[in-house]
Amino acid sequence: MFSSVPIIATLALSMGIEAAPSRALRRSQYPGFNKLESMFVFGDSWSRTGFDTSSTQPSASNPLGNPDYPGRTSANGPNWVTYLTTTYNESLLLTYNFGTSGATLDSDLVTSNFDVLDELNELFIPYYATTADGPWTSASTLFAVWIGVNDINRSYMSDYVALNAQIFAQYRAVLDNLYELGARNFLLLNAPPLERSPSVTGFETAPVRIPRCLNDTIDWNTRLESLQSDIEGAYQDATVFYLDINTLFNQVIDDPTQFEQTAGYKNTTAYCEAYIR
Repeated sequence: MFSSVPIIATLALSMGIEAAPSRALRRSQYPGFNKLESMFVFGDSWSRTGFDTSSTQPSASNPLGNPDYPGRTSANGPNWVTYLTTTYNESLLLTYNFGTSGATLDSDLVTSNFDVLDELNELFIPYYATTADGPWTSASTLFAVWIGVNDINRSYMSDYVALNAQIFAQYRAVLDNLYELGARNFLLLNAPPLERSPSVTGFETAPVRIPRCLNDTIDWNTRLESLQSDIEGAYQDATVFYLDINTLFNQVIDDPTQFEQTAGYKNTTAYCEAYIR
């Protein structure tokens, strides 16, 4: 089931980030989806396309820059970033994608080889945030963050409540830093129902693992909702979209036929042999 993440995420985004299941207070710096000109993406393998900051940059003829379309994705094909950039966009959208396989928010809190803090400090800031006349402007750029899958999968059997409090303090710092660098429009995607993933349900210890993972995911998403509200409250010119991927995943797992994009799914509770990569 979770091998088909790109389709489900794309389904959500094809509905439009300005429609359910997303929400936000539209502020003065948000021009509307059809007037966005660029997007910066921070996250893990669910977002990764393999973009290299030192290689070909996004352009009108090649809005994803590098590598060649659809990139090096965990889906072995287009993912939500490529679809949003090239199919469900309503304007020319130049996308700079820092998503990295295995990433967590902060590797000092939940181990990973590269985290969102690294994506910010080693990729965005030195290449794109220090040039006054850089390739983006505050009003025409969307900053998307989708993180949490690895944070939750690697920590839900620990004291996840205390850990999530530390993680979200850093998450807030990331958004504050981006705001100080000029970001005004944010897209935050929440964590999917990982408790329904075969990587959790397929173990003999599932009776213990499932409720722990569920509670961790609920805690994560509750904190993300609060973070959205906090950023909107702190910055009167910031628009912060909260995209409820969790609800959409549950809907698809329960009944994939209700959406055209997922109607062909054969198995939504375990690995699907019929899934075509």
